[in-house]
Amino acid sequence: MQATKTPEARSCWSDSYWLEHCEEFSVETPQGKLGYVAAVDPRHEELVVISDYQVTRVPFRQIDLIDALGERIVLDTGRNRNANPMVRP
Repeated sequence: MQATKTPEARSCWSDSYWLEHCEEFSVETPQGKLGYVAAVDPRHEELVVISDYQVTRVPFRQIDLIDALGERIVLDTGRNRNANPMVRP
């Protein structure tokens, strides 16, 4: 996962903080917008994402970028990676 985008490089807000507080962030894939974060499930290490027609559970390991200022999460669905400890709450 890439570093969180913040206005200052010395921000006190970590990736873990934003992962725990990303409800209502937009979720994007390389194919386009997936939906919005409805809930964060730290027990199962996944986001619950809703759109107009479906509910999708997205494992934390698929998160490539948390853009806190833009209130969006970008997924990298093309890779099969192990969970990144940097994004665990």
